[in-house]
Amino acid sequence: MDPTSITVQTSIKQLNDVEYEFEIDATASELAPKINKRIREHQATITLKGFRPGKVPANILKKMYGESLVIDVIEKSIMGLFSDEVIEEGDYQVLGMPVLSTLDYKLDGDLHAVMKFGVKPSFELSDLSETTLLKLVHTVTDEEIDQEIDNLLKKEADLETREEGGIEETDHVVVDMQRLDPKTATPIVGEKEEGVAFYLDDEKLKKSLKNALIGKAEGETFKVSLPLNEDDEEEDDTPKSDLLVLPTDNPDTEKEFDSYEVLVKEVKQRNMPELDSDFIKEITKEAAEDEEGLRNHIQEQLESMWDNESQRLLEGELVSKMIELHAFPVPDSALEVYLNSFVEELKQQAGGNLPEGFDTETYKTQRKGEAENLARWQLMREHIVDSESLDVTEEDRNAYFAKMGGNEEMAEMLKNYYAQMGNNMLERVDHELLNKKVIEVLSERFVIEEKNKEDFTQALKERAEAEEAVQ
Repeated sequence: MDPTSITVQTSIKQLNDVEYEFEIDATASELAPKINKRIREHQATITLKGFRPGKVPANILKKMYGESLVIDVIEKSIMGLFSDEVIEEGDYQVLGMPVLSTLDYKLDGDLHAVMKFGVKPSFELSDLSETTLLKLVHTVTDEEIDQEIDNLLKKEADLETREEGGIEETDHVVVDMQRLDPKTATPIVGEKEEGVAFYLDDEKLKKSLKNALIGKAEGETFKVSLPLNEDDEEEDDTPKSDLLVLPTDNPDTEKEFDSYEVLVKEVKQRNMPELDSDFIKEITKEAAEDEEGLRNHIQEQLESMWDNESQRLLEGELVSKMIELHAFPVPDSALEVYLNSFVEELKQQAGGNLPEGFDTETYKTQRKGEAENLARWQLMREHIVDSESLDVTEEDRNAYFAKMGGNEEMAEMLKNYYAQMGNNMLERVDHELLNKKVIEVLSERFVIEEKNKEDFTQALKERAEAEEAVQ
């Protein structure tokens, strides 16, 4: 038995399916031996004027230090009892950290304490044989490969100052944008963005701005209205600029716009490199040496990207579906572990300290649903690992590092690096590998319906609309 334990009256009361209370009651006489021992230990370390070292009377120590002198003994005794009678007995699968919810104790008085603890929920996995998961499948097209080659050429292109003519569709520009008052078309103080740089063929660029810029020269200033809603973009290619920005007493129209005065500060034209052998070898790091090899190299990269994205989406849907189908209760003690990790993560993002006045409890309340989902998934994951006897072998680790490193030498270096780094790096690798095995086991129990990109997107849209309608 733990030396901090005490012989007292204890009882266990069930609160719900996953939470219990461990109650402790002890009289002053039952507590006295431990309390007196603690006082004697403290007595030996105290020097007080008028008394020899270590000889300060116990009653004076009690008056000076009160309950603070023995509270650690009380708390350790409570934890010792909990360990002996709850954990060691093995009748309860305790989950998370127990919480001392009640501590009623006065020095030289009786003790009443309540320790709240949670247990692993009991659940069975549902039959998944008639539940469908969507899987994205995509065949890389020649057009996608062409686009990727074009992107590579653009990325490596040289920019040179345009000496003559106006801005063209492939140019790079730097502008200042001063927002204007919609009623007076005058500049709004503090609403100026300087040095905004972009390519005119950037798909994210608003058409209205692109059309207004084409043909303009470096140093030129003009006004333009830009729609706030992408659906309000003009379908024709007619530049919409100066004449649209007029003072008005009624700015409330069916379409909403922001008005700007734009100064063209810099215009540079893009000079694309030649798609020759030297260029291809350089950008592929000798993986290809001609255009055919480049296209094959790009196709492999795009296929790998799409496969990874498909697997990521499938895993996300699988986990969401498992949580949806298994709404078993989770004790607060388990949720608190996740909620505390959320707070710690937020603290690290803020530089080590939370903002002054930050309401931690409200933040935890807001993220409680997320914590419940994570806890449920972790419990189901553990269930699969145990029931299927899954584990991570050295062969699994070697394959992981071989894929990451590209060759055996690099794989061995990476494995040694992870082992030396600490911070549970290898444990994280094992967790990832074990998670993949769990996903593989569960995937075989679902019906997997493959859909191309268009049908997949449409199916997700229809599902979201249906869920919104239910809410």
